[in-house]
Amino acid sequence: MRIYDYGLQDELNLLFMQCKILQMNCAAQIIASDYFIFLPLEMIIAFISQDNIDIKEELIFQQCVKWSQYQASKKQQSNQTTTSLSLTYSPSFIDTNEQTNTNWEEYIRLVIEYIRFPLMDMKYFVNNVCSMKN
Repeated sequence: MRIYDYGLQDELNLLFMQCKILQMNCAAQIIASDYFIFLPLEMIIAFISQDNIDIKEELIFQQCVKWSQYQASKKQQSNQTTTSLSLTYSPSFIDTNEQTNTNWEEYIRLVIEYIRFPLMDMKYFVNNVCSMKN
């Protein structure tokens, strides 16, 4: 028997649509949160690659830069010492260490293809994205 035989197709379609809406709402909240930087790469990609999320691409870009800087800082910290160190998180976290600032590019490359630059405000793009290029 197929699902159509039970008359459940409409209910499943409705449930599927509700899940999609919930997923879009959750994605926007997660991307905008201060905890975004702690997510693993796979989750970052899953959230930012959604087509129908209600969040500005500029914020997605900013959060991806912060995530990349945090990942580079975490890697550098683990390379510097084998002892357990804790990193205190601040929402405005930006590492000024030159080596970390160079290494974050390694991480941004992993997510850059999912950022929709054509959707950004042109002025923002020129002032914030283009200015990052060496």
